[in-house]
Amino acid sequence: MRIGVTVWGNIISPVFDAANTLLVADMNAGRIVHQERMRLYPGSPAHQVETLRQAGVQVLICGAISEVPANMIEGAGIRLIPFITGQVDAVLAAYAQ
Repeated sequence: MRIGVTVWGNIISPVFDAANTLLVADMNAGRIVHQERMRLYPGSPAHQVETLRQAGVQVLICGAISEVPANMIEGAGIRLIPFITGQVDAVLAAYAQ
C-alpha cells in the first residue's frame, strides 16, 4: 500500500493547501519498506491531485485541508485522513498498526 503524507520537516504539515513536500511510504505487512520525498506544488489543487495519482498514493494523511482539494482527492479514489498532527514517524507507525 502506498501512503502519502504531507510533511514539514519531520512533522505533518499543518495545512495541506500550503504543503510543499509529500512523503510517499510503501507499506507491506505493517512495515514501511520504502520512503521517498517529492515536491508538492501548493495553490493548485488539480496539480496536487495529479501528483498524488502519479505517485500511486492510495491513502493521504494530512493536516487541515480545504473543501475543494479534499473533494478532488476523494473523487480521485484516494482515501483521505485529514486533520492529523504530530511527528511523521509516529503517525506512520500508528497507521501501520
